[in-house]
Amino acid sequence: MSSEQNNQHYPVIIVGAGLAGASAFYHLSKFTEVLLIEKRAKFFETPYKKVRVICAHTNQWIPDVLNLNDEDIFPKEVKQVQYSSRNLSANLKPWEEINKNIGNNMDEGKAVVRLLKEGLKGNGKIMWETNVSEIPKAEKMNDGEDSKDDYMRIKTPKGEFMTDLLVLATGSHSFQFNKNLGFHTPRTYNAVSAKFEIPEEYIDDDVPMEYMFHRHPKISEIGPLAMIKADNYINLHYVSRESSDVMKEKMLRILRNYDHISPFFRHATPQPAKMSEQDLSLYTASKSAIPEFVDDHVVLIGEAAGLVSEYYFEGTLGAFASSHYLAKFLKELQESGKTGRKENLRPYEKLVKKNILSNWEKSQKANEELFYEAGENQFVIWDAYVKAMRKHRKVRENIYYAWYHPDLEHYPLKNDEYCGEKIYMNLPLSRKVSLAPFFLKLKFS
Repeated sequence: MSSEQNNQHYPVIIVGAGLAGASAFYHLSKFTEVLLIEKRAKFFETPYKKVRVICAHTNQWIPDVLNLNDEDIFPKEVKQVQYSSRNLSANLKPWEEINKNIGNNMDEGKAVVRLLKEGLKGNGKIMWETNVSEIPKAEKMNDGEDSKDDYMRIKTPKGEFMTDLLVLATGSHSFQFNKNLGFHTPRTYNAVSAKFEIPEEYIDDDVPMEYMFHRHPKISEIGPLAMIKADNYINLHYVSRESSDVMKEKMLRILRNYDHISPFFRHATPQPAKMSEQDLSLYTASKSAIPEFVDDHVVLIGEAAGLVSEYYFEGTLGAFASSHYLAKFLKELQESGKTGRKENLRPYEKLVKKNILSNWEKSQKANEELFYEAGENQFVIWDAYVKAMRKHRKVRENIYYAWYHPDLEHYPLKNDEYCGEKIYMNLPLSRKVSLAPFFLKLKFS
């Protein structure tokens, strides 16, 4: 169908064409008319280059048009993961140890384009280069009854649109509408990234791992320096509480001087020595699910709802799962003749929380407390974790399990307890006494 709009009323309107918005657009276009509003210019011919790591437990929610065997969208299977610090590295190789796929790296730009194009083949329409200027609260024709005349209004420079259900998929870019509509906002941090092109014939030799999770106290206290590899480029990024200007200057110093990552750049373009701040990308990273993400005729999905892993700022799980469940639930809602009143949307919210925000979120929060919130001890603890990975096969197996096992609702927290015990065993003797209360608190909390 054409991407131009004519109708001013749609059963569903989505704001935002990132991974969550594009996934919802594809799913919903199969059975209902949906308008997607995106502020960027049409990017079908030149998809943005951003590679994301996807744990295999997320595969159950990946839309069917994104085939894991399609190397154009999933260029790398995760065969090696490096967890490292200033002085130590643990290189985990799941195929060698457990003969199992634990994840894939996905080219997000190409995935989003595929989802949008497929949605246009159904009942979807896209309005590009359009900013939403205002979203008033839902208008109820009758406060006491479930009325089909209830709706949301969306105001744009191109006109005013009405919808039975507004889906906010605005990512971490802005939480203006969260606030305007009375929702909480996730925790947010500044982030900086750099992209390097590396010829395919060199990339696997220069960058042997598909994913690197590196902790260093002089880089960031709240997250890793992360590297993710595609077929012919890599992304390096980190998050921080620092200002954007400080982060840009620091990132250039890291790229130019840090020996741990210098082998990545043997055949890379650009070369770090020739880079300027204009070669870096700044963005906002968020995490921590907000308490409620539904209201009358409005649903927040993906990063807009804070559906991002607490420990490593990974948002593909939340994007895919929330859009998958939204489509499944909305189809049933429409077939039952019910409207998008808050009480009718509550079961969707409970479904998402049950499946991806139960034991899995508890595990992520415990990891966050252990590795990001232990003050000056966090890097001593991280070193002990890397040592435990190198020494104990069971620790590595538990890490693999967390990557691939699909039942996040019943994720076995005993696996984390085992890893915590091994981390404690690998602490320096002087820190075992001082950190004993901290580890006991984590174990029994």
